[in-house]
Amino acid sequence: MKTRTHTRAGRSGVLRRAVTASAALLLTLAVVPTAQAQQAPGRRRAPDPEQRVAQLKERLELNEQQVEQVRALMKEQDEQRSAAFEQNRENREAMREKMEEMRSNMDERMADILNEEQLKKWQELEQQMRRGPGGPGGPGGPGGPPPPPRG
Repeated sequence: MKTRTHTRAGRSGVLRRAVTASAALLLTLAVVPTAQAQQAPGRRRAPDPEQRVAQLKERLELNEQQVEQVRALMKEQDEQRSAAFEQNRENREAMREKMEEMRSNMDERMADILNEEQLKKWQELEQQMRRGPGGPGGPGGPGGPPPPPRG
């Protein structure tokens, strides 16, 4: 008879742990979407600098020297962008002006790195990014490719 009591207690402990684990999982599933929703609504996260460099390497057919120059430029731009956000949090107009200045500087520096054909492709990519998804010519917008599938 003592064996049954011990077995029931063992089952009870397993059941209790399973219920606790399930509750923790449900709580995690409830909290993660809430945390994601607290990120800036309607804003896309910029791709990782290394992802951007890899995309540009492929799309612009960059050689290794160009890849290193673009990587250094992207890193510099990211640092400047972070500093600009810190300095101009409350002043949207100043932020817009700073971003436009940085974009112009980036275009000038890319012109020094790329050949004519690559520069033309770069400018086309920049135009597509400025229009953004859903805009005219952007993914999902009139005249643009269909939006990427959501998974």
